[in-house]
Amino acid sequence: MEKLQKILAQIKLLFDRLLVVGSTVLEKGGIRLKLTAIMAFIVIAAVLALSSVIMPFQERSISRKAFDMCEVSAISISSAAVEAILTGQSALLRDILRGIMDQKIEGLMEAAVIFQGRYFVNSVRTKDSQAVPDELLNKIRDLRESGIVTNKTAYTDVQNQEIEAYEFITPIFYQNKRIGFTRIVYDNDAIQKEISYVKNLTLIVASAVVFVSLIIIYFVGLRVARPILEVAAAAGRVGQGDLEFSLKIKSLDEVGTLAKQFNRMVGELREKLQMMKFVSQSTAKMIQEHSHAGEVQLGGRRDELAFFFSDVRGFTSWSEKNTPEVVITVLNEYLDMQSVIIKNNGGDIDKYVGDEIMAVFTGENKEDRCLQAAIEIIDAINAKNERRKRKGFDILDIGIGVHTGEVVVGNVGSQYRMDFTAIGDNVNLAARLCSSAKPAQILASGVLIKKVKNQYTLRELEPIQVKGKKLAIEIYDVVGLKSRAA
Repeated sequence: MEKLQKILAQIKLLFDRLLVVGSTVLEKGGIRLKLTAIMAFIVIAAVLALSSVIMPFQERSISRKAFDMCEVSAISISSAAVEAILTGQSALLRDILRGIMDQKIEGLMEAAVIFQGRYFVNSVRTKDSQAVPDELLNKIRDLRESGIVTNKTAYTDVQNQEIEAYEFITPIFYQNKRIGFTRIVYDNDAIQKEISYVKNLTLIVASAVVFVSLIIIYFVGLRVARPILEVAAAAGRVGQGDLEFSLKIKSLDEVGTLAKQFNRMVGELREKLQMMKFVSQSTAKMIQEHSHAGEVQLGGRRDELAFFFSDVRGFTSWSEKNTPEVVITVLNEYLDMQSVIIKNNGGDIDKYVGDEIMAVFTGENKEDRCLQAAIEIIDAINAKNERRKRKGFDILDIGIGVHTGEVVVGNVGSQYRMDFTAIGDNVNLAARLCSSAKPAQILASGVLIKKVKNQYTLRELEPIQVKGKKLAIEIYDVVGLKSRAA
């Protein structure tokens, strides 16, 4: 009992492991494998169910066929036996029996006619005219039926081997009087052999059906799963930022509808990405922060920021001497160069106003990063202008103003059109410093200079009077980094 329990426990453990392995394979195999597994399970279950219905029917059919053959033979022999028994002429009947046996019917072991307790004729020559065994005599004496009686019995063949067989016994009547019996013995192994053959054939056919079905299912699953995998791969590309593609799935089913919706989504994302170029990072961040609260509302808050303003000097007169196409192309080159540097230093482009840039810096060391961006921009503009001079092109110079201070940050405008920006005196002061700057000059307020590290070469200028301010504003000309001057 204890050993049996151990074996059952081991079988259960093995079954659990197989379930885990199967689940893991299905999880990692993807939808194609899952579809194949589901459809294969359905086909196999259908084949097994069909086989379970057909096999019993086939077994009964095979047995019935053998029984019918034996019963027909018994009736035929009984009909011919009446005259032979009455006349005592057994030769003709013996020829009939042996003719039946000569047909080599598989499973037919013996055919005999019994009269007065002896074998009148028997297909087995050694039993001709022999006494019928008592066991058989007792069996036929007890028969009351007038039809065929079928029994399962143990039969000893000519090699003295005992086999399992069926015997078919038919009474022989003359003028309603029973005068003898016909007995046919049929080997049960012949029936079982035929059943085994049919079972094996059914198994082979079922296996072939399952095998062919699995191949078909695999390719059908591949065809069904391919567009789904394409959608999954496309989603991965979108997740990596690639929006320059569209799915080519043209099917009219749900996957085709999904592909159309996916392409529409990518198109809208592409549009939004393009629209984001017209929106500052701070605006985008504000929308993200307030999207859960519903519609974005007008209003603002106080915050301390560092401001950067740059403006092209002599832009109006230069633009009048060039075509609009040239003006836009060259201006965009200068604006793009500045924007990249601002972004690399952690700044955010608040807006472009013609040839002017307004940018804001937030967070730690915002004043240093703002001033660093201004110095890098002047250096980059000077280098670009040298290249343009060598090629004989016109050059553009810019002036820069930087300042820091507290402002109001928020949504300004109306319910129909609003702008997320910063407003206040400190913004205006940074803009006025930019207006006062000469070509290739950086003007910084004393407030900002006091908050930066001591790493810049500065030249103090005369304080300037700004409208709305009682006191003059301390300003500095930022020449560059001290390390460069050294």
